[in-house]
Amino acid sequence: MNLHSLLNVLLLLYLVSFPIALEVNKKVLKGKNKKFNQAMKMGRKVHPVVGVVLVLSGALHGYLKLGGQFMFHTGSLLLIALALNGLLGFIYRKKRLKKLALFHRTLGFIIVGLFLLHYFNPWFFL
Repeated sequence: MNLHSLLNVLLLLYLVSFPIALEVNKKVLKGKNKKFNQAMKMGRKVHPVVGVVLVLSGALHGYLKLGGQFMFHTGSLLLIALALNGLLGFIYRKKRLKKLALFHRTLGFIIVGLFLLHYFNPWFFL
């Protein structure tokens, strides 16, 4: 795994850890830890930015690894899912529909599965 791939993995880990931290704050800490609340407030601002950076970085990663050629493989599917999830997140931010939030989180779980598929078998479709 090269440095660029590691960066993408770390970005994805941050994105996945954020909703987990929100649940811990709500259910375990009951929202009473001031420092954790401050971190969550900053995390709400950073989360969408990290998502955009991951989509752009993932596209660059695919472009560089495939020598500028487009080939459909697990990374392509992962990138499409990430972009769709980002779009859902932005729409949720404007509309505040609970179904969108649920779909955003569900797609997050699917993205983790797609990442694992991509990591262990990038040419699964060929």
